[in-house]
Amino acid sequence: MKFLEVHCFWTRQGYIVVRTDERGSGQSPGELDTMSRGTIEWCGEQEWSSGKVGLLGISSFAGTQWRVAARQPKGLAVIIPWEDMSDYYRDRVRHGGILSDRFIDFWWKKRPSRQWGDGTLEGDLDEQTLFSNRRDQTKDTAAHRFMDEDYYNTRDFDLSNIQVPLLSSSTLSGSGGILVHLLGNVIGWMCASCSYKFLRFIVGRHLSFLDAFLKDNDYDGWKFGQQPRVHPCLRKGDWGVDDLEHELKTPITFLHKTSSTLEITGHILARLTVSCSRENPDSSPLSDIDLFITLRRLSADGNEVFHTDTMDDPVPILKGWLRVSLRKVNTKHPFHRHYLPYRDYTRADVQLVKDNGKYQVDVETLVLELVGRDTQGVGKFSHEHPDDRDPAVFGGLNHLEVGQGSGYLLLPLIPS
Repeated sequence: MKFLEVHCFWTRQGYIVVRTDERGSGQSPGELDTMSRGTIEWCGEQEWSSGKVGLLGISSFAGTQWRVAARQPKGLAVIIPWEDMSDYYRDRVRHGGILSDRFIDFWWKKRPSRQWGDGTLEGDLDEQTLFSNRRDQTKDTAAHRFMDEDYYNTRDFDLSNIQVPLLSSSTLSGSGGILVHLLGNVIGWMCASCSYKFLRFIVGRHLSFLDAFLKDNDYDGWKFGQQPRVHPCLRKGDWGVDDLEHELKTPITFLHKTSSTLEITGHILARLTVSCSRENPDSSPLSDIDLFITLRRLSADGNEVFHTDTMDDPVPILKGWLRVSLRKVNTKHPFHRHYLPYRDYTRADVQLVKDNGKYQVDVETLVLELVGRDTQGVGKFSHEHPDDRDPAVFGGLNHLEVGQGSGYLLLPLIPS
């Protein structure tokens, strides 16, 4: 559906739709540095406004909502982040500390030239001015590796500061879902402090939610307990998917068979004991390990069951990642859970990785398949940057220790 058609739908429901050219794009001057603030207070002060402003958008247009709401601008009354990230570093840029460069490159090339409004008497800024004002996200994310750098500090915020009513709507499938949007929507919903907060998967009731908190017309009972706080969506898979792409290297795989149907709902975690060694005695010593982990489901006949992807790729259940030098966990952080380890990803957190040293790590949102690189189902969200994945650092052999309590997979099962 085109944006104009979407806007016409909302205006027919009695809403005014505002969409702006970001700073440094289209007709807006200033430096284009994505994931920056919006124009909430301006909207609330206009003569045509009721003073109540709501935010609705998908992906990056949803990710900015968490950031804006945490700053509590005057006039903001409700947010609906749809399939998004609530943590710029962890969800979007560096998965487990590993740069997700392919999607950033794909997204950035489409983003800066966008202009949402029609032409005005002032006209657009000339291309040279716009180009000189842009911060290149592909370069910034590659250059900045740790959360305590200024680049990420300017994008950091406290989710617990969000006080306005929240409808967080996530996708369960697709590389964009399992790699970016799923965790962002769930963690954002968990950590927000608002009294009225709801979590939906795939489905949502946007109009009635906005009517309840912007027009005080709560005909679906959002304020009175008639809507469940969490509305889950169970997936069975094998809808509209293509064939597997060829794998260059065979991952380490663990297989568990069950005689009955299992419902898995919640955060999944794998504890692993890993080490690395040189591929040959003449190679330079290795100094890090990247872990890429996938949870897959097989049918009774041994064939993998896939799920529909929003970007036309067959995808598994979940994926997880970790750069072993960034394995340190902050157990004192209020968001830390034993099933969802919290990492600060700062420069001070870097821990040495040496040849033949054994390292115990916890990787969230993941496992059944373990390998040192991306595998099928990653789509456009792969991790391929030549500097971030330097063979001199990560080349060689990775080892996984099994048995004698060296690891486990934690699955949150719902009793039948």
